[in-house]
Amino acid sequence: MSPTEKENTTEPVDKEAIHKLINELEGKLEALYILSEEVNRGILESKDALESLREKRVKLIRTRLDQIFQQWNIGSLTSNHQPYVTLDLCESDAECGF
Repeated sequence: MSPTEKENTTEPVDKEAIHKLINELEGKLEALYILSEEVNRGILESKDALESLREKRVKLIRTRLDQIFQQWNIGSLTSNHQPYVTLDLCESDAECGF
């Protein structure tokens, strides 16, 4: 046999083994798709949980800051900030030196 004849000859193919291998690979691919969907679902659930946690933290921080501002007589975060001024310091302009 010449070298070119050796290159052109093909070995017999076990079609049953190939079909078995293809079916096995398709099963593994399906399992990967299922795992991928589970991972994506877990990611979405984690994202939702983190967003909910962030909203709760923001609400808690705002509440705490409002409490601090009330103690300092500043006003809440949601109101328009007006400086705290008492009008009863001076009865008349003369008392205040005006």
